Amino acid sequence: MKYTLAVAALLGHSYAIKLAKRSMVDEPWLPETLPSCPADETRTVMDDGKTHVTKYPYVGASCKA
Repeated sequence: MKYTLAVAALLGHSYAIKLAKRSMVDEPWLPETLPSCPADETRTVMDDGKTHVTKYPYVGASCKA
């Protein structure tokens, strides 16, 4: 019983942390702050290896043309 309560408390705490981090991400961004898109038109991933290239002004833009 003690372990079940402890696990439930830890899971609840980690869920609250995820919600707090997500609310920080939802801040508005400026198009001028976006990095430049890759020069190679065939690339679909940014230099970080995980962010997909989406040119501004499309929704969810990750780079500026």
